[in-house]
Amino acid sequence: GHPGLQPAVVRLMQVLDDNWHDGYQARAGAAWALGKLGPFIDNRPHRDNVVNSLMDVLAYVDVDQYPLEHWEARANAAEALGEMGDERALPLLIKALDEPVWVDEITLHGYVDGATWRGEHVRRNPTRKNAVLAIGKLPPKVAVEPLVDVLWEEDRHLAVVAASALCAIGNTEAGVALKKFLD
Repeated sequence: GHPGLQPAVVRLMQVLDDNWHDGYQARAGAAWALGKLGPFIDNRPHRDNVVNSLMDVLAYVDVDQYPLEHWEARANAAEALGEMGDERALPLLIKALDEPVWVDEITLHGYVDGATWRGEHVRRNPTRKNAVLAIGKLPPKVAVEPLVDVLWEEDRHLAVVAASALCAIGNTEAGVALKKFLD
């Protein structure tokens, strides 16, 4: 492994698993960092612990505080699970696709997440977008079907993200689905 990686992963896991004691922003940052470090964790038990903790974060929904305080940690956990490439995350990632679109922002500097003009309202759920991207990084045998379903989403931005993920997969099944979508 890489020198110094294990202590960093251990500390990030403590932040991720501390029942929100460090705050949601610290937890969001830990989820993001673990996703970046994940591909370098070659110790299988440590890797499994990271994946399980990230899945716990993604699965967490508190109706009293959701979405404002937990969306960033959940969105980052979805992205990190894609970086980890572990198929065990697929059911949770698919479940995240069924969440409502709730982020309502006014763009101030031109683009927000690849969207529209300055001053327009943008409604998105970053957890859904990151779940689509994460599914696209899983092995094609499990990724294509859930992504094809997203192509027909009412949220056209999310459908474009799914189409992009299918293009990146590039196998025959993904190509057939994209051709059908574009026809």
